[in-house]
Amino acid sequence: MTFGLQEIFDQAKLYNATPEKIAPQDLVGKIPKATLENIQQLMETKHAFDWEEFNLFGTGEDQQGNKDLQLGRQDMLNLATAIRNIPLREFMAKSGAITAAGLQGSNFVIPVKVYDVLLTSSIETDIVPEISRAVLGPSELPGTTCPVDIVVDNTFNPKMYSSGGKIPESNLNIIQATLDFSQSFGLHIPITNDLIEDSKFGLIEVSLQEAGKEMGEKASDLAFTVAYTGTDGDGSVNGPTTSTTQYKTKWVDTGTTGLRDAYALVFGDGFTPDLLVMSRAAMIDDVVGSLGVAYNDVDVNNDFIRSGLPTKIATMNVVYTECNYATVDKAYTTCRSIIMTKAYSLLSGRKRWLRIEHYSDPIQDLVGATISSRQDSVTMYDDSISEFIEHT
Repeated sequence: MTFGLQEIFDQAKLYNATPEKIAPQDLVGKIPKATLENIQQLMETKHAFDWEEFNLFGTGEDQQGNKDLQLGRQDMLNLATAIRNIPLREFMAKSGAITAAGLQGSNFVIPVKVYDVLLTSSIETDIVPEISRAVLGPSELPGTTCPVDIVVDNTFNPKMYSSGGKIPESNLNIIQATLDFSQSFGLHIPITNDLIEDSKFGLIEVSLQEAGKEMGEKASDLAFTVAYTGTDGDGSVNGPTTSTTQYKTKWVDTGTTGLRDAYALVFGDGFTPDLLVMSRAAMIDDVVGSLGVAYNDVDVNNDFIRSGLPTKIATMNVVYTECNYATVDKAYTTCRSIIMTKAYSLLSGRKRWLRIEHYSDPIQDLVGATISSRQDSVTMYDDSISEFIEHT
C-alpha cells in the first residue's frame, strides 16, 4: 500500500486526473478552516502527527464521518501537488495562528509537509514494497499481532477420478506465521533550536531528508534479515548448510555454487525467481566480474560503465540495498544477497509508518520530536529463496 501524498497521486492516476496549479499565497485558503482546526485539536491532544489517524484531506481514522473535513478528488490532487512542490521554508516563514477572522499563515500545513519530506526521502532506501508480496497497512492490522496462515506447498495435488464420480478429498495442511508489532523503531529528528531561530529552514528540510532515508534503510534491514534467515514459512531457504563459503554471488564460480546454480535450485523447488536483492558492492565485485559468462565480456562491462549497474539478470529484477544486514554493517566484506520469488517469499505489514511524536506545536516542537514506526515481515515459502555470501 502507499501512504501520504503518494496515495493521493496514485489514486489520481486511476482517474487520469491532472492537477490544477495553486499559487503558494493561495494554498491555505483552499483548505477548509474546520480541517485546520481539526488538525490543531488532534495534535494538541495526541502530541503527535500520524497520517493514518488524521491529515489535511480528512481521510484519517479519527476523521471518518465528518463531512466538513472531506475534500473532493480534484481538490485533494491540487492541494497535494502544491504541498509537494512548495519548499518547507515557505510554509515555516509564513506560519501564523488560526484566528476567528480567518486563516493567518500555514502552521498546520507544516506537519503534512514534514511528513511528505520524510516519506519521499525514505523511498530512496526503502525496498520493503519492492521485495514483499504485499505491505499490509494499519486498517488491515487491527491488533498487535496478525496471524498469517500458509498452506504447505504441494498440499493441493490434482487426482484422477471417473467421469461423474466424486473428486477425492485432500487434507488441508496449514502452518501459521505471525506478524508481531509489539516493538517499534525510530529516531530523534535532527533539528536544533539554532536552525529554527536562525530561520535556516532549508537546512531543516535537509535534516528531515536524512532522517527519512535512515528510517527507510532500517525498514529495509528488518525485512531483508527476515527474508535471508527464512525462519517463518514452509520449506527451507536454499543456501549454506555447513559453511558460509558454499554459495557465492558470482554467476558461475569454480568449485562452489554460484548464482546460476542456485537460480536453478529455486526453479527445482517449483518457483520462478524474479528478484535479486544485493548491495552495489556485491554486484560490482562479483556479478559484473564473474568468470565464464557474458558478464565478464568486455562489451558488457563497457556497457555497464556507460549505462549504470544492471537492473535485470535472467528473469530477475535487481533490487539494490545498502542496509546493514546486506553489507555486514557497512563493512562490505562477505556481503549477503538473496534470490527471491516476490509472490511467494515475503509478506510485510506496517502498523505505523513515520509517526511524528512529541509534536504539538508545528514549528517549536520539531526540536525534540521523534519519528517512530512499527513493521514486521514473515517468509511464506522459504524454498522460493536462495541466500548468498559475496565471494572474497
